[in-house]
This record gives sequence, structure tokens and C-alpha cells, in this order.
Amino acid sequence: MSSWYETTLTGWGRTGLSTSEVNDLHSVIELLAMFDTRPQVLARGLGRSYGDAALNTGRAIFRTAGLERAVEFDHDTGHFTCEAGLSLADLIRIVLPAGWFLPVTPGTRQVTVGGCVAADVHGKNHLNSGTISRHVLWLDLLTAGGEIIRCSAEENSDLFHATTGGMGLTGVILRVAMRLRKAETSFMKVNRLRTANLAETMNALTIADEIWESSVAWIDGLSYGQELGRGEVILGHHAKQEDLTFKLSVEPHRMPDESRLSIPFDFPLNVLRQSWLRVFNSHRFKRITTGESMEDIWQFHYPLDALNGWNRLYGPLGFHQYQFVIPDQGAESFMGYALKRLQNVQESPVLVVLKRFGAGAGWLSFPIPGWTMAVDLPYSPRLFDVLEKLDKRVVTLGGRVYLAKDERVLPKHFREMYPDIERWLEVKRNVDPTCRFTSDLSRRLLIDQEIMGSRP
Repeated sequence: MSSWYETTLTGWGRTGLSTSEVNDLHSVIELLAMFDTRPQVLARGLGRSYGDAALNTGRAIFRTAGLERAVEFDHDTGHFTCEAGLSLADLIRIVLPAGWFLPVTPGTRQVTVGGCVAADVHGKNHLNSGTISRHVLWLDLLTAGGEIIRCSAEENSDLFHATTGGMGLTGVILRVAMRLRKAETSFMKVNRLRTANLAETMNALTIADEIWESSVAWIDGLSYGQELGRGEVILGHHAKQEDLTFKLSVEPHRMPDESRLSIPFDFPLNVLRQSWLRVFNSHRFKRITTGESMEDIWQFHYPLDALNGWNRLYGPLGFHQYQFVIPDQGAESFMGYALKRLQNVQESPVLVVLKRFGAGAGWLSFPIPGWTMAVDLPYSPRLFDVLEKLDKRVVTLGGRVYLAKDERVLPKHFREMYPDIERWLEVKRNVDPTCRFTSDLSRRLLIDQEIMGSRP
């Protein structure tokens, strides 16, 4: 039987330390046996939420990565059932050789299935495939009362919509059944374009989305003037057998090379300085190889996974990823404005990514139709003040910030960004009126206070 121990955790951005009691689970039976031993808990997978969503300072955390069994896989229908702690990396190792792949995947495979559902993750194909919840057949949820409830878009649907995107605050996701997508090969047919400025980048994405299944743009975050927003548009779809060369077609579902470099220690300071980044970005932009090519699935979907521990490059202060989405109206103007504002922070943007979104799903799901930009920023004293000013503009435009990346949005802005919060709170009051499931995020956003304050 697993036991409790005290340890220090961080979000992936490593901007602050959090001390909690932790229990490393290896079975659902262990979870049920230990569930009532602590009054306030949170489930945490592999810890890839950037901010405070997977932290529970001064309280308890169930680490669920040990709940990693694949339960059932129908090779004919692509229906796959697993425990919530199974990582995407392990899931892909099971299903890809059989000709299946994830219907939606975030930019790392080092996350759990349960974490993906709790954040209702999106991928480069959101415009065509939506978030992960669209492909979830059902999930089993352990609620505050100790009851295991199966819910789906048709059964206990309110609980389903509150849980997908609910950041673990409705209960512990135990099992997930999902519908995979067919993959004729383990390769992606990719097209890369070089764009001269923001308008050209956004126009290229708009045109390409009519043709390509997946799309994303890397933006040179330090470009300015007439070159502001220049970058590389990366387009792709799953390669068919007929797309492969003879050499590749011999083993069309071979697993990609998983060798990785590692950052073996914490840097004493941020090595991603503006002067170095300016040289790197200029070099990368000039060396963009345009045209079509073939890449394995790892290269296309998970480029950062090739460098294990890359978040250590930001030094002891860590970094913050600011990801927002705004509707189409006024998007180009605001994207340009945001880039200029963030270039004037003490530490400039390290990585900037731009994508288009389609319709959203769960009540606290991040996507809305429009444009999303994600910006990695080394932490500096002025950073959060600048981001708060950008939040106000995002709210005015009808946009929102991604909770899975956040650690600083104000409660008033959160409620304006997520208009379905009242529907979500109603479900939370019904299934968890005493806030047994809590997190640093839920307390910062005053969710717990609102729930507890509404009790008779």
C-alpha cells in the first residue's frame, strides 16, 4: 500500500515552489483505500501544467501516473480504454504499430490521458478535430462522496462537460475510453512556408487550413517593424502508404526514434538571453527549408520532447507561458500589439506559436473560434503587470487565457473570460459542495470561496 510523504513540487514553468503531501498511486484500489485519509486533495499526472493547476500547497496530492494500464483496445474500431495515468507516449507505442493514432494531441507526449481530458487539450488540428473531449466515449470519475460515476456526452452529460476542461476540480478521472483515428503510416506529409510578416503568416494559415489537416506557425518573437510577426508556417497531414518512398513503405508503422538529449542540471541563470535569441531566430528564419517533406510523427507533433528537461534552460526563476485566444475580428491588430508589448518586457519572448481555432467544447475548455498565440517568457518582476494589461484587452475582445498554462489571471478577468462558469459552478456545488478537490488555481480564482460561501 502506498504511503504519504511531504515533497516540493512546481509547475512546468518552475516559477514557484509548492509543498504538499503526496501519495504515489499504483492502483484504483489504493486510491479508494487512501481517499478518506486527507480532507482536501488533487490528482496530478506527470506535472506538465505550466502554472498552478496541478499544485495544492499545504494540502494533499494523489500522483496518478502509476495508474497506467491499457484496459482494452479494439483493433477494428479504434476504441481504446485505459487508466487515466497512462502517458500519451506509452499509448502511442501500443496503438501506432496497429495503425491507429491519437485523434488530438498536445505538443508533448509526456502527459497523461487523464491530464489531457482534465485540460481538454487541443492540437495543431483543432480547426478540424476539436479538443480531446470530442473523441472521449466515456470516463469514470471518482467524486468527493467516494462514488465512481461513468459520464459521457450522453450520460451524466453535465458532469462530463464540467470535467472535460475542469482541471481536476470535479473529481479524480480513473478510466477513459476514446475513439482513435486511423493512421495508415507513422509519418506526416509536411509543407513548410516562410512568411515575411504577421499579415502574411495569418493569411498563409487561413488559406492552408482549407487544405491541410494540421497547421501551426512559429513566429520570430524578436522581429520588428515591417518584419513583425515573420515566421514559419508548418502544415501537415497523416501520410498515406502511397506518399511514402519505397524505403519507408517497407515498414510503414515503424516507431520513430525516441532518443532524447537531456538537460542534466538546473542552470544558475536564464541562458535564453535576448542577444543570443536574436541571432538564433535570424539564423533559423534564414535556414527555413520550404516545400514538402516527410517527417515522423515525433518530429511533427513533439519537437520539444527531443530535449528532456528543456524548462531548466530558463534558470532558477523559471518562465511563464502566456497563451490566449481571441475571435477573428481584430485579431491581427491585437496579435501585433501583444508582440510589441511583450518585446518590451525585461526578458523578451523565447518561443512564439500561432494557431487557428474552431469551436470549443467543455464549459471551461479553452478554445473558441479565432486565433491563439502562445508565448514563452522568462520570468521578470515586470512580467505579470504587462500580462494583466493584456488580459484586459483580451477580455474586451471576447477572448480568454488558457487555464492549463496560467498562474496569475485575476478572478474578475477569469469570470469574464469564461461565461459558462456559472453552469460549471452549479455542477461543482452538486458533486463537491465542500471542495474536497481543490488546487492553487481554484483558490487563486476564488472558486473554493464561491462554492463554500454559497452553502446554506
